[in-house]
Amino acid sequence: MYVIYKIFSYGTKILFLWTFIEFILAIFSDTKWKTVGVFFLVSLVCFFIVNYLYQFFEGDKDLF
Repeated sequence: MYVIYKIFSYGTKILFLWTFIEFILAIFSDTKWKTVGVFFLVSLVCFFIVNYLYQFFEGDKDLF
C-alpha cells in the first residue's frame, strides 16, 4: 500500500505539471479549455487521495 501511495504521489505531481503545461498552451489556443478542465479535475481528485494517504502513512506516527 505504501508503494501505491508513493506512485500516486509522484503521479499527482506529474499530473499537476502537465495541467500547468496544458494551461499555458490553452492561453494561445481556444480549443484546449475543455482538456485543461478535465486535467485539473482529475489532478484535484488525485491530490485529495494523496493527501488522505499521506495522513494515513506519514501523519500521526504515534498512533501505530
